Amino acid sequence: MDPSQRTTRLSLTDVATVAICLVVALSFVTVILPALPWAREGARRAVEQGYMNQIGIALYARAYDHNVSVLPIPAMLDRDNSTVPQSGSAKNTTANMFSIVLFEHYFPGPEIMVTPRERNTNVLVDFDFTNRAPSAAVEPYRAAWDPAFNADFTRSDEPGNVSYAHRQLIGEHLSRLAPHDTIVATRGPDPSDPDSLWIEEGKWVGSSVLRADLGVAWLEEPERLDPALGIWIEAGDKPADFRRIWD
Repeated sequence: MDPSQRTTRLSLTDVATVAICLVVALSFVTVILPALPWAREGARRAVEQGYMNQIGIALYARAYDHNVSVLPIPAMLDRDNSTVPQSGSAKNTTANMFSIVLFEHYFPGPEIMVTPRERNTNVLVDFDFTNRAPSAAVEPYRAAWDPAFNADFTRSDEPGNVSYAHRQLIGEHLSRLAPHDTIVATRGPDPSDPDSLWIEEGKWVGSSVLRADLGVAWLEEPERLDPALGIWIEAGDKPADFRRIWD
């Protein structure tokens, strides 16, 4: 065979190979790359809903063990103020409630309290959480939870440690729960703030919700979230005494 012909064949093969590589690269750029953010978000949502399922199992296990309501009531566990100095129903905040379940080892760890979909950089896992004699308590060796656990992500001096909203810890919101009532959910956006971290292109990014029947669902309409839900940083005897935060 003429060497020049062999060189020509090889060159044509090389050109075909390059063309195929270009087609594959173009397909990757136009088809696969745009799908990657969606796939990552889908994976985060799946992990979040797995966390939500674990939270539900833990809450119901504790309720069964102690014959109490599904959501712990901090005021009932700290009647002598050995954990925090606030009196009565003022103790019934989000941080105290979730801290109880962590403190009693019903949750696998503080990581479960922060969703992988978290958008606020001031919400971080509390790796310093302690289940034994917390120094932040009034009487550390008699404490019912770790008061250093924080839900208020609006503070500048320390991060919040909770991504999830829950029902107000007050009578009418805890008694006679229907199977499809929401008890815990990824917090929704501030309904009055179009620049909320949880809104993209004018649309809410959605929320995983844990229902009283232990079902986990996905909501994309913020108006469908139970208005009794919130991250409560203040509490009291009446619904008006509670204050929740948004971002």
